[in-house]
Amino acid sequence: MLPHSIIAEKFSRLREGAAVLCRRIRVTCRRRHFTRGQIAVAAIVAALPLSAALATLTVSTSPETEQAPSAAPAAAVTPAAPRDASLIINNAETASSLMARLGINDPELEKFIYSNPDAAVFAYPRRGQFALARVAGNGQVISLSMYVEGARNKNIKTTITRDAKGLSVASAPFKFDSHNSMAAIRVGRSFAAEAREAGVPADIIADANRVEYRNSPLLRKAGRGDTVSLIYENRFIDGHLVSTGRLLGIELQHGKEVTPLYWFEDGTKGGGYYYANGETTEQTFRRYPLNSFRLSSPFTTSRRNPVTGRVRAHEGVDLAAPRGTPVYSVSDGIVEAADSSLSGYGNRIDINHGNGYSTRYGHLKGYAKGIRPGVFVKKGQLIGYCGSTGISTGPHVHFEFHVNGTPVNPVKVAIQTNDRIPSRYYAAARPRVTALARQMKQLDAVQTASNGKTVPVMSADQVKAALAAADTPAVKKKQQG
Repeated sequence: MLPHSIIAEKFSRLREGAAVLCRRIRVTCRRRHFTRGQIAVAAIVAALPLSAALATLTVSTSPETEQAPSAAPAAAVTPAAPRDASLIINNAETASSLMARLGINDPELEKFIYSNPDAAVFAYPRRGQFALARVAGNGQVISLSMYVEGARNKNIKTTITRDAKGLSVASAPFKFDSHNSMAAIRVGRSFAAEAREAGVPADIIADANRVEYRNSPLLRKAGRGDTVSLIYENRFIDGHLVSTGRLLGIELQHGKEVTPLYWFEDGTKGGGYYYANGETTEQTFRRYPLNSFRLSSPFTTSRRNPVTGRVRAHEGVDLAAPRGTPVYSVSDGIVEAADSSLSGYGNRIDINHGNGYSTRYGHLKGYAKGIRPGVFVKKGQLIGYCGSTGISTGPHVHFEFHVNGTPVNPVKVAIQTNDRIPSRYYAAARPRVTALARQMKQLDAVQTASNGKTVPVMSADQVKAALAAADTPAVKKKQQG
């Protein structure tokens, strides 16, 4: 350290310099009128000798000697290492905003993008696409890739690379790396609110609300205390989560009624949701209630009745068949009437199939066992027998089809008549759907172990781990179905 005598001398000089500085400022300000800015500049100039004096105060590394400060050697400049950057394209994204968000400063790249047709995907990026870049420390691009999802898994990866020769572009197909996620939502104030809190993506919530069941949204009847279980895809590229894929499975537990549905490709745009065995969820109909018959009288707005001779509308079709021929319900429904109280129809049955559909069967010989008002009947179930009761010239069934209370031609009405998905689609999807059904049972078992509470989003591995941790008889029973 410096000797005390030297330090005392230097502080003495500092005090004298400060006093001189203050006198200079006072005198100058009295003689002339200066602005505050000018006074500040004068103070800085006047303080220069003081700053120089302060610079002479140094601490010696040796107690015996006082050394002058030496200039530090210049630090070696290390070039920044290359880095990786990725993003998902926003709305109204441009090539310039894309490069700015990736941290790219490369005028040559921007010129290349707009001058090369093969790189047009970078010039006009679209929402939801995934971009991945390797950027040098100076901001120049080393590689830049855009992943574009196409119809029917025709996905294309376009990559711009830089080498010694400059920039080049190439395209090749790619596949997403998909992993399933699951959640079981205990419905409270609303399904959507609880699903969001459980971590379910907004797109999957919207897809769940669009799933149809018997010609109406499945979740329309989901109420407080019900459970909605979901299985959906998460799609990855090079380890990056880029999007949620399709809703693969949904199950509604409404009281004691359980409805599990799974996605199948069925030849239509977007596919559809069916039971695990390939049966359709839509309300289906037989075209006619008899297996064998002769169409003896068509649907018409004007017909002369062969018995009464009156001209009036014939609001159904007459299906002639031998007396006693079995008559079947054309779809699931509830019997609303089974009597002979309606003039002219003889023994008739009215069935309400829901969603505005109803049917009528007239001139029956009699009713099948158990057929009465309020009874639920299945599609194809025996309900009566062909006869000639009421106003009739021979054994036949008068069959009417009503839509929202209006009679329509049963021969031409547009109805869903297929019970199952086409066999070629079911065969292709069966292994995948079987695995999904097993995962759904595992998810149900996890919720049982949590006393029916919401199970937040989990991976398939996390669900298995949760089952292993909750190995109880109730859980095993639930998992076995």
